[in-house]
Amino acid sequence: MEDRLRRALAARAESIGVRDLQPAAPPGPHLRRGRLSGLRRPWLRRFGLPLAAAAAAAAVAVGYLMTAPGGPPDRPLPARPPSPVGPAPSPTYS
Repeated sequence: MEDRLRRALAARAESIGVRDLQPAAPPGPHLRRGRLSGLRRPWLRRFGLPLAAAAAAAAVAVGYLMTAPGGPPDRPLPARPPSPVGPAPSPTYS
């Protein structure tokens, strides 16, 4: 098996000539640019993107607070202590 692979790779290597080889493309601007690759201004990259992220986080926090329930339910007031009871009035006969 290994011998067959070696022969196949050797045949492939012999089929490539000097004219088939090309130099690498020189470095430079790419033809396909991403959305954020146009941000060449350093102030925009330094302040704009963090401010946009902070605004997005604030919007998420406000949205959560607006849709969250109003808090714990109101608890009833504790019962008042009983009022002092004096002795019962004695019945009077007239």
